[in-house]
Amino acid sequence: MKFTLKGYSDLGKCAYATLMDEFDTDKNEIFVMGKKVEIKTLEDLFPFLWNIPGIAYHDNVKHTSSARFGSRGTWWEHRYGESIKEHEAELVKLEKRLSKAADSRKPKIQARIKDLEEHVAALKRIVKSNNDKMEEQKEFMRHGNGN
Repeated sequence: MKFTLKGYSDLGKCAYATLMDEFDTDKNEIFVMGKKVEIKTLEDLFPFLWNIPGIAYHDNVKHTSSARFGSRGTWWEHRYGESIKEHEAELVKLEKRLSKAADSRKPKIQARIKDLEEHVAALKRIVKSNNDKMEEQKEFMRHGNGN
């Protein structure tokens, strides 16, 4: 089965489907942690289109390709998700430290908290924006594939 990827954009980072016009289940293979993933519907393909494979190859003679992923998901979830969690944990620690700090140390800690809060908010905006754009693209591709 062939799925057209018209309307697809990688949303800022070269991802699996960046250079693909279509996905052909007879010619393209996807593996996650060494196990082949059966792509039967466009929905089965979505967890990989905006992801970055650990290794991928394309045979220009046979016009086949294979991609191997460590996990499902999007590049921005992998790139920013863990960072958001780490920074939020650091904010909790800083708030505790602020409550016990001497008055002379409080401005420095407060400045660090403010910077971290702004950084986390910016990362969350990127994730939300990309998620929203991805959902729009998915809907467009669903209609383009007759699903």
